[in-house]
Amino acid sequence: VVSAICGMATSTFGGLTRDVLCGRPVRIVHSNAEVYAQPALAGSTLYLLARRAGASPAVRIGLAMVTCIGSRFWAIKNDVKLHTWDTTDDGLGVAVRK
Repeated sequence: VVSAICGMATSTFGGLTRDVLCGRPVRIVHSNAEVYAQPALAGSTLYLLARRAGASPAVRIGLAMVTCIGSRFWAIKNDVKLHTWDTTDDGLGVAVRK
């Protein structure tokens, strides 16, 4: 479990760093953007399950990559996004949940 979470954190915070350095809106904090962390978690979890099952390193890496890239592609193609809360602007530039 810890290894899967570390795999997800490594990929998501790498993307966060990229967005900050490039001056772009940070993708993982915008829930109206496509899913980002969930495919990374799925790929790292599958890697660990394949490792426990005794699969070779090439098979583990291949399965994890196909899962991560495939689930992200599927989410983008089918417009799957994270849940958003109904918010209202408080006049100070802060969105407040209704």
